[in-house]
Amino acid sequence: MAIFVIVIGLVLALLGIRQLIYFLSEFNALLVRFEKILASERFVEIEHLNNEMDELNYSYYEILDDINERLIVLENEKPKVQTTKTVQMSSQRKAIIALIESGLDDQAIAKQLGVGVGTVTIVRKLDVGADK
Repeated sequence: MAIFVIVIGLVLALLGIRQLIYFLSEFNALLVRFEKILASERFVEIEHLNNEMDELNYSYYEILDDINERLIVLENEKPKVQTTKTVQMSSQRKAIIALIESGLDDQAIAKQLGVGVGTVTIVRKLDVGADK
């Protein structure tokens, strides 16, 4: 019985070694194919294109960063410019409203303040609500 177990163990070991040899030969064949692919001109072209794509991606992200920095600068400057314009428009609008309420027509107000007649008309319609 002990010899029978030893024989079965040896057979299983030989089968395992055979499987291992088969696996190693298949693995070696795959390595040879892989080496051929790496050495081929097509792979070199693909690798070159891959490198160019990486450079383009890097440039793309540099451009995006530059645009973001410029947008941040513009956003930080924007309120200062708007505030000044809003203050100017507000005082101009107040002057137009005061002259409208004093009874002057659109042409006289425009001439007196040095603005367009259309501006006076718009202020009249929006702020005063009276048609002239």
